Amino acid sequence: MLTSKYSRISIFLHILLFLTVASSALTYWKAADYAIHGHWLPEYYKDQSYIAIVPSWQKLVKDGLAFLLLLGSLFWPATNPVYKYQKNNNIKVAYILLLFVISISLARSILTNFSLSILFFTTRPLIITAAIFIFCHRHLNNHYLIKVLEFTNILAISQVFYAVMQRMTAVNYNSVSWFSSGIVRSVGTFTEPNSLGLFLVICAYFNIYILKWHPWRIALLAAYALAIFLSDSRTSILILFLLFTEKIFYHLTRFCKTQIDFLFLNFTRFAILPFLAFYAILAVKDLSIRGANSSLYGGRLEIFLAYVNQSDIFSVLFGKHLGFGSNTLKILQDSNILEGSDAALADSTWSYILFQFGILGILLVIQILYLLFKDPIIHLNLQKDFQVHRILVSQKMAIGIYLFCCLATIIIFEFYAVLPLLVCSLFFIQYQYYYYILFVQQQADRN
Repeated sequence: MLTSKYSRISIFLHILLFLTVASSALTYWKAADYAIHGHWLPEYYKDQSYIAIVPSWQKLVKDGLAFLLLLGSLFWPATNPVYKYQKNNNIKVAYILLLFVISISLARSILTNFSLSILFFTTRPLIITAAIFIFCHRHLNNHYLIKVLEFTNILAISQVFYAVMQRMTAVNYNSVSWFSSGIVRSVGTFTEPNSLGLFLVICAYFNIYILKWHPWRIALLAAYALAIFLSDSRTSILILFLLFTEKIFYHLTRFCKTQIDFLFLNFTRFAILPFLAFYAILAVKDLSIRGANSSLYGGRLEIFLAYVNQSDIFSVLFGKHLGFGSNTLKILQDSNILEGSDAALADSTWSYILFQFGILGILLVIQILYLLFKDPIIHLNLQKDFQVHRILVSQKMAIGIYLFCCLATIIIFEFYAVLPLLVCSLFFIQYQYYYYILFVQQQADRN
């Protein structure tokens, strides 16, 4: 248990975490509200006049909150109850890799004689990513995180409301059907339909896999599914389907009597899910008229392959463009400072890392993910609890599905409404091992 002093620090930082997510999810609330009250235009969220409605200071709030979270996480003493059990794990390697990538980006920026503001905006998404890592390592508390996730449901419900209102406005002003797909897409209070869908589907993940189950969550999940359909985010529909499929496999593990039965079911799970995902992609792609004449990810795969075909071996291995942040690249391209094709403005994290840091960058990201997914090294002679292991395997499978599809659809480093939630989920899964150790030791001390 935390002392009152450490408890207050932990609660404050978790509130900052929630406010960072909330400010990111609601930044364009004013534009969304303005649109549905008589000023509707299809794809209004791309219109600069609507975006200009939101004050600049409001757009910067999420950066300020993330910066406060970084400062608090660094300078306050660690409050994570299981922090002492992590001294022998490899999480510090993830820090080194993050700093290495930031250093590459910063070095490239300095060598091109950009201003200090350009240096900041170039490395800002990576710095914020590092801030979330530091917070999770030193201060993440599973008990408080559960409360943050419950409050995040309130943000998600507001997104459902705006998604329905936006489709209703489109039905009234644009003569489309409630069931139209690919014509008018709801965005909630975001600036892009996939952002809405991926935010709602990670909230669905929390309700299915992490939060305590209640029957009323069925209605909540149904509302999220409706809003995801209205967003016409094919990736989100696919993820939601695969999450429910993985949940079925989890329930099947209850019938496993021995470790051999569990291993066989896991083998079946790993063998079936990739094929199921492939055919589900094809089926979901055909749901929308946007799927015509496009690849599995609506053109993203073509962008990825086109860059590889048009680049030399050195560029593919080590990258070609500058830093992270598509907004920065757009500014640089518009000012003719940076030469490059539109392929550099990909909507995929995998493509974006390849463009900027090459295969080396992709390998670094995969290494970081591996360190977060692997079981922590337990130096105590404790027998692994089968029930805990069963839950963690299912959670890892589900978040792995979300992670891969999310990285193939958006630039995750710029998506502050999902990035903190996603990183916290990875740490949450890992920390359950440590919490189990802590529980066992507390029981032993009592006896």
